This record gives sequence, structure tokens and C-alpha cells, in this order.
Amino acid sequence: MTTKIAILPASFDPITLGHLDLIKRSAGLCDHLVILVMNNFGKSYTFSFEQRLELVRLAVGKLNLECKTTISGSTKLLVDEMEAYNADFIIRGIRNSQDLEYEKTQETINKSLAKKSYTSKDFEIVYLVSKPELAHISSTSVRHLLTNKENFQTYSDVWLSEEVIKKIKEYLENA
Repeated sequence: MTTKIAILPASFDPITLGHLDLIKRSAGLCDHLVILVMNNFGKSYTFSFEQRLELVRLAVGKLNLECKTTISGSTKLLVDEMEAYNADFIIRGIRNSQDLEYEKTQETINKSLAKKSYTSKDFEIVYLVSKPELAHISSTSVRHLLTNKENFQTYSDVWLSEEVIKKIKEYLENA
């Protein structure tokens, strides 16, 4: 029996309850889930690369996932990580039609790059649609809350796990 390996890439700036639901659901689709904290140098982030990795490890560590899990960070192209992990598929979350359009473009780019560099096997992209009660949650919304500490204190538990809230408060106090 072959092991099915999936990569779930995201910037996780920060990791939300929507991400955690996606991770739980993804774990049921593979034998080994690689949660890849991506670092795109063309983007600016609220949390450092190391902080985002720490938040993901903290939040995912509290989950009881049904598959082997690796949490790693990357500044490489996704297709290079696919080859490094010998992954069978990528998992992406879709909240709305804008996400789908963006992901279709990314799929075209990744498959085009893979033709030149990823020779060991073909890969697929699996899209998981957000649960309706989580579809409004985004890292952008959380970052918006961070601009007002009172709002963050009041509403953060709607979008973030308890462990992540505690760590973000720690980061804010030390900033």
C-alpha cells in the first residue's frame, strides 16, 4: 500500500479557526499531511516567519489528527516542496468565488512550473470548501482586529484558538 502525502500551504498570518478546520479535514484525506508555512518575499506580514511557524505548531499540537503530520516553513516554490516531500496532492481551502478564481490561477502556474521541474510524478490539487460558519474568517480580518486592542480582546475568540490568542497577546506585549 502506498502512502498518500498531501501538502497544505498557507502563510498563516495568523492561523485561524478556519485554517484549523481545514487541517483537521485534510488529515482524513492522506497518510501524511505536510503543513507548510510559506514565506513570500513579495508580501508583508504582521507576524515574522518564526512567529507564524510557532503559532501553527502551537495550534496544531492541540489537535488529535488521524495521520502523520509535519509542520515546516518554506521560502521555496511550492512545486519544489512537492518534489522534496514526494507529495501526491496539494490541499487548498476555498471560502468564496474570489478564492476559487485565485486558486485556479495558482493551479495553472504551479502545473506549468511542474512540467519543467517536477519529474517524479503528477500531482493534483484538492479544494475543500469552507464550512458556512467559518467562511467569513480570514487572517486579514484578524489582522484588522489587531489594530484595535479592545476589539481584539472582545472578538478574537470567534476566529482564533485559545492558544493562539494567548501567544499573540504575548507578541503584542513584547512589540
